[in-house]
Amino acid sequence: IAREYGLTRVDGWAIRSLAVYCEVFNVPLPLRVEDVMNDLKADQRIELVEHMNLFRTQTTRYDDPYADLQSAAIQMDVEDAHDLATGRGVSVAIVDSAVDMDHPDLRGRVSVERNLVDRRPVARGEVHGTAVAGVIASSANNDVGIVGVAPDASIAALRACWAVSPGSVAAQCSSFSIARALELALDLKPSVLNMSLAGPDDALLAQLIDKLIDAGIGRRP
Repeated sequence: IAREYGLTRVDGWAIRSLAVYCEVFNVPLPLRVEDVMNDLKADQRIELVEHMNLFRTQTTRYDDPYADLQSAAIQMDVEDAHDLATGRGVSVAIVDSAVDMDHPDLRGRVSVERNLVDRRPVARGEVHGTAVAGVIASSANNDVGIVGVAPDASIAALRACWAVSPGSVAAQCSSFSIARALELALDLKPSVLNMSLAGPDDALLAQLIDKLIDAGIGRRP
């Protein structure tokens, strides 16, 4: 066939599941590809003729292995949002349990760390605080873990909560420890304050939150 139509053979193999033999040809100049294809389609020996199509795998721009599993980030179109902003120049104070600053997805993201629970050093981060920090600011394109909503933001990790048992996701806080964290946040003046907490009404904390709002924390400049 190559000789009859003046084509250059590139490759060929038997596709056993289809019971056909596939050939790849190159169409040299001055022959026109469309003319050659029409001639081949009219040849009774040939079942199918088509261009060599190219396909791309569907993926995100990120090399972070779990990025495609972040359903909430996908629903929020975080990838498209990163065309406009990635959190550069934004600081986020996280009032939570301890953040693991040595986590590979958070290295370089934590600019401030304070333990407002007690004076004992925290050997490593705790689960909840680290997870919250990761959702916010996990590095993008570091070939590790997930992608943060604001991967270029800086984190102030304010430990006001403690894990109820070693390795537990559950953590608890007190009015006192949270108040200390909120007071520190007033001094730090972060762009955003995050508290992924729930509990009863607390008059002291309400006043501190009002102070933070009055100070413009969390507002757009």
